[in-house]
Amino acid sequence: MIHAYYGDGKGKTSAAFGLALRAVMRGFPVAVVQFLKGTTRYGEVRAVPAFNIEIHQFGRPCVHPERLNCKGCTDCHINPNAPEPEDFRNAKKALETAEKLSQKAKLLILDEVLYALAFGLVSEERLLSFLRQVKKTDCEVVLTGNPLPESVGALCDYISHFQNRKHHIQKGIVSVVGVDQ
Repeated sequence: MIHAYYGDGKGKTSAAFGLALRAVMRGFPVAVVQFLKGTTRYGEVRAVPAFNIEIHQFGRPCVHPERLNCKGCTDCHINPNAPEPEDFRNAKKALETAEKLSQKAKLLILDEVLYALAFGLVSEERLLSFLRQVKKTDCEVVLTGNPLPESVGALCDYISHFQNRKHHIQKGIVSVVGVDQ
């Protein structure tokens, strides 16, 4: 089955990792492929080794590794309007890794894949082809990000929409350690 957690609201990755914990505690092999994320500043990246969850990151590394508790400066984020060749290479490797992992994982999370799709880093047809193939297996796939194209949504078995009604970014607070990362 395919799940989509999408929208402009907070909690998509958190929900996906909640499902990962549930699955791994039932003995299922769980793997995560993070598109656009390449740093260990995220709490989930630090936690998964303790739960035997396999994680692979395909994003830019932090340009300020000396900052142990990043406040979300966004210097490592891509410009969605002008991705660089490195960003395309990372996304290609991420999807190739997801294809391999889908052969052995019972739950596979493609974190931020919908943003990679929206930024043009992953082609819609390529993602759809992967999803059609994985539907023939015993692997559950979770897609996170925003937006959810109609063609991708048509393949999904679960769709959860996260809508932003109020967020601390509206006050100029980009990221809260332990809450957003």
